[in-house]
Amino acid sequence: MPTPSRLEIREAVTQHEVPTSPYWRGVMRRVRKALKVSQDELAELVGCEQPTISGLETGRITGSRYVEAICRALDIPKPYILIEDEWDERWVDAGRVLRARNKDVFRNYLRIFEIEAGAVPNTDNREEGDLDS
Repeated sequence: MPTPSRLEIREAVTQHEVPTSPYWRGVMRRVRKALKVSQDELAELVGCEQPTISGLETGRITGSRYVEAICRALDIPKPYILIEDEWDERWVDAGRVLRARNKDVFRNYLRIFEIEAGAVPNTDNREEGDLDS
């Protein structure tokens, strides 16, 4: 997927405030840092001020009209994913960081996990449980 342009990112700014969750705010911060994007750079990209980014990350601000633009800029989902426990949170976080760092590696691991879980058919002639081939 190509990186969205500044215009495409800013077009995602809404007229209404989009609420966030502590989980989403943590994902936003971790992905931003993994991508080596400063708060100032992200603010510039989405068209807001740095204190807005800081406030969202710390929870001082719990919603903003810039949320969807931030999602587009960082390639993260909107804040509506339900996480049941710490294992779910860690699993999703690790996947998002890996996806942000290297999409090809992410896709390869995702395919392996989907096959292991039986979520998709094994069409690459690999036996279930055989991850070395």
